[in-house]
Amino acid sequence: MVSDVTFGGGFRRNSAVPKLLSPKRKSRARVVSSAARIESLEQRLLMTTTRLLGLDVSTYQPSVNWTNVKAAGRDFTFIRATAGLNTNDDQFANNVNASTGAEAKGLYAGFYHYAYYDLAGHTATNEADHFW
Repeated sequence: MVSDVTFGGGFRRNSAVPKLLSPKRKSRARVVSSAARIESLEQRLLMTTTRLLGLDVSTYQPSVNWTNVKAAGRDFTFIRATAGLNTNDDQFANNVNASTGAEAKGLYAGFYHYAYYDLAGHTATNEADHFW
């Protein structure tokens, strides 16, 4: 059986690790079996209740059914609004529609601009001006 040694302050060191890595202060150590320390992800309330799942959509995902997305357990979406200096996303209006869009179906929505910073004339200011 593999055991870890737990030192005061929660520092754990596997017994196979060289003593060089052990803490400098002396403290009483207790042996805890690996099986006693392992808990499944389902048992971690923090992990199961605060982790949000979402997706990124753009013109390459036409006709998104936001009702199905929400039913699949997704909580948010990032929606591409613009790209480069003169491209508006073709699906943006559908994705933010007041009655059928992501927010209407209960998802949090954020918007983004796809920048082409490596092309001539595509400065950060020009790209940001197109996004706004």
